Amino acid sequence: MEFIEDVECNSPSAAAEILLGRSANGWMEWKSDDGHPLSDYLDQVWWGPWPPVRTTVTFRTS
Repeated sequence: MEFIEDVECNSPSAAAEILLGRSANGWMEWKSDDGHPLSDYLDQVWWGPWPPVRTTVTFRTS
């Protein structure tokens, strides 16, 4: 596959899914030459939706 222009993806998983043609976890699919997944190179990987969804919980006492 060859793209004739840059394709911007909003996550490593989206990029991996385009290239693999299936569902993929980009944090595990993208690997260095020596086999380390992308997640090994980041201190903190956010596994949920991006950008993170902030929620507020309010507790009421009677």
